[in-house]
Amino acid sequence: MDIPVYSQGQGLWWRFVSAFEQKQRRKRDGSNDKRGSIPNQVSIEQRPAVVEQRARFGDWEWDTVYGKNNTAVMLTRVDRASRFVYLDILPNRTARVVGQSLVSNLAPIKDRVLTLTSDKGSEFTDHEAVAGVLKSDFYFAHPCAPWERGTNENTNGLIRQSFPKTYDLATIKTSQLARVM
Repeated sequence: MDIPVYSQGQGLWWRFVSAFEQKQRRKRDGSNDKRGSIPNQVSIEQRPAVVEQRARFGDWEWDTVYGKNNTAVMLTRVDRASRFVYLDILPNRTARVVGQSLVSNLAPIKDRVLTLTSDKGSEFTDHEAVAGVLKSDFYFAHPCAPWERGTNENTNGLIRQSFPKTYDLATIKTSQLARVM
């Protein structure tokens, strides 16, 4: 007695399909969902053309670098013209903590901070408060476009040579940061 090929293993297939169908959920209507949105964003397209020329100091790019198990976060800030770098280790990536760290480092030189550019991470939702304190303009790069902040992405790659993804950033000492900067 021959069993047709198409009927073999049919039980497992239907068990998988029914389990998959049970886990499907209704999609949310995006019009009322505000999670993850950053209010009052200014696109990088509106950034002055002089920033692309790297002809002046004060145009900063910043980002966060995660360590092992996301236990701590490194905040990186790079001046586009001078390539000067500030590094900070933060306990988490909340907007309040990231904003306070940025302001505390750049406030002494706020007359030399003209523009700030970041990605659209949720840790940058305090951008208006930061821009107000530093009296500078704040711009956001497009999603999935790291080349728009190339100086910062290159710096993060160089930092990863000293602190790979498997490294626990919470254990970094100030002397280690100073060596990398």
